[in-house]
Amino acid sequence: ERANADAGEAQEATKKAPRFPVSVLAALEVAVVTDDLPGGLRVLAWARLLKVYGTMRTGDLQRIVQSNVTMGEVGWTAKLLRTKTTGSGKKVRELRAFIPRGASLAGVEWLSKGHQLWNDMVPRGTDFLLPRLSADASFFVPKVATSSDLDGLCKRVLVEL
Repeated sequence: ERANADAGEAQEATKKAPRFPVSVLAALEVAVVTDDLPGGLRVLAWARLLKVYGTMRTGDLQRIVQSNVTMGEVGWTAKLLRTKTTGSGKKVRELRAFIPRGASLAGVEWLSKGHQLWNDMVPRGTDFLLPRLSADASFFVPKVATSSDLDGLCKRVLVEL
């Protein structure tokens, strides 16, 4: 019993990301469809919702190529080619992420509105979902945003909410 207890102590507990309260998710949805925030922050709110509804990591989200994203009548679809569990040398080469158009806690059309904003604001031809955001959050710079960039910007969105 002591050996089992010692072995258990040596293992670190799995660190899980904190869960967003439902009210914060609803506020993010509303932020995407209203003009209260600059366009870039609205796109970031949309991307955060994609992560939650699509059960994706930040790395998964950033590795989505623009040409592999579609917004159809039934919802948003993206092809995930490089994730923690997919890619070259893995059993599964690609995964599909799908979020239905009706996915909403606040009852607003955040998915298509956010996709349209993203489509209008993000420079064409990038091989990542979110580029860096300008200081005033009004346009995207055609350089990849790092995880720390995105974390800081997502915190800014939450402060604005």
